[in-house]
Amino acid sequence: MNKIIKLQNGSVFKLYNIPKIYFIKLKEEFIFEEINNIKINSYIDIEFSSGIKSDIKSLRIFKEPVCIDKYGVFFIDQQGSIARIDFQIKKSKLIKLKVNSKFDTHFFYIIMLYLAGISFLKNKGIFIHASAVEQKNRLFIFPAWRNVGKTHLALQFVKKNFKLVSDDGLWLDSKGKIISCSKNIQLLYFNFKKMQSLHKYLDRKNNEIYNFLSKIKNQKTILTRKSINHLRSKIRVRLNNPYNDNTLKYRVSNNTKCIYLNRILIKEKNIKDVKKIPKERLFYQMLATTKFEFGYLFDAYNLWKMNIGLSNQYLENYDKNYLEIASRAFAKCNNTYSYNFYEQPDISKCLN
Repeated sequence: MNKIIKLQNGSVFKLYNIPKIYFIKLKEEFIFEEINNIKINSYIDIEFSSGIKSDIKSLRIFKEPVCIDKYGVFFIDQQGSIARIDFQIKKSKLIKLKVNSKFDTHFFYIIMLYLAGISFLKNKGIFIHASAVEQKNRLFIFPAWRNVGKTHLALQFVKKNFKLVSDDGLWLDSKGKIISCSKNIQLLYFNFKKMQSLHKYLDRKNNEIYNFLSKIKNQKTILTRKSINHLRSKIRVRLNNPYNDNTLKYRVSNNTKCIYLNRILIKEKNIKDVKKIPKERLFYQMLATTKFEFGYLFDAYNLWKMNIGLSNQYLENYDKNYLEIASRAFAKCNNTYSYNFYEQPDISKCLN
């Protein structure tokens, strides 16, 4: 089936021959509307086919999962299925993606997120790798690297009747409007360990792993620490955000507090937990974490550019445009902080 969809951030995708399983995945993750050609100014082209394969003889791994063969640059999933990408701008078409119809569905969603980020940049908006909560027009934003504790901190706020805007990513336009980039939240072992109320979201498989880990916690076992950590990493529950109304609109204002989370590896004496920082420093930190999250896309772009000898103006000027948009979006907000902590962030430090 062929579809044209428009995400909440305004990014438009033309989807050709999209299998039902991929469209279901998109419905699970994004809020979007189906539109027609009349409304399109720019778009990203995505085509599905079982015939999209790599050339084994010329295949080279650049930086897994980014590869190249004589036909161009592509992403490869763990089963060997590929998604080819072409960054050449052609009139209204920003990027072209050709996806094997057996390509991993979650990896496809991640690539869609990357591409929506580039499209949104063209429309004067940016992606922030952050969690966010809101209560009575008071908005807290927590940019951070992955696995630092964004979700854990946000859920502490939820226990105090805050709305969970997002646990892992935000769209922010130049006027300060904020949208959650996914309808879902992802819960990990640590979240279940710290919050018993979340256990109702454990499915059978994850519950069995969690109970096993709890059982051996204070017992002698032949399992190594590495093996136990591996089991913990297997506990992942992705569910529709039960703590928010996606129809609500949020905006950066003088009531907004943006706190960059920074987990330190060694406990230090006399460390200042929360300190005010210049907005410019915050913007560079947000940019660094976003580019890390979009790392596969930038790896693919750099390889494509070296191979083809062309460039894509939106990826080429990404840093400059990102910082300019962030500056305009936070024009009314002067509450920018850095929070250094050991192990996990504490809500009381953020509310002071």
